[in-house]
Amino acid sequence: MHYTFHGPFLKNINRKEYTELIVVRPLTQDDMAVQGNQPGRVKNAVFLFDSGHPLQRTHCQAIRSKHGCLRLLCKMPKHPSFPAPDRLRQEAEYNTWVGQEANPYAAFMLTLFRPEIKVWKGQQNTYGYTWKDFVAWIQALQKDKTWISYFRLQSYYRFSINLKGDYKTEKNNTSLQSLRSHVLEA
Repeated sequence: MHYTFHGPFLKNINRKEYTELIVVRPLTQDDMAVQGNQPGRVKNAVFLFDSGHPLQRTHCQAIRSKHGCLRLLCKMPKHPSFPAPDRLRQEAEYNTWVGQEANPYAAFMLTLFRPEIKVWKGQQNTYGYTWKDFVAWIQALQKDKTWISYFRLQSYYRFSINLKGDYKTEKNNTSLQSLRSHVLEA
């Protein structure tokens, strides 16, 4: 719920970054004061929740002093097997592959790694979470030459390799990086 109302200053971070970098804490008088040229240690940045959040008046979002590490306590979806069935020859098998392997994996990874820039004020989430959306997002990161896109792509690759940590997963990630044409036709 906090992520949905995180406000305009934090709208460009994804859920994983939000969880690792932001702490929600009670609002104090010091948080409301403007930080000027005060002696001593610089305080961590504080961001107010956007209107509509139940804790808007009593709590704030602050940058953590020590960055956390995301711990997932749920069963993660299996990395989709490659190569995907040929869509033109085996339509039923391809649709089964997308529904049972690719879509759950894509939804999980998009939820963690894709920033939802249009959802920061409690708006209705209109983003897609299918394999087709996942492939389009990966391609957009690959085409974008900004550092943040590069680091997000690397963060995704490292995370997905560590899901299993075996040769097959690493080989599958290499296949995903090349994004074969028959996989793109989702």
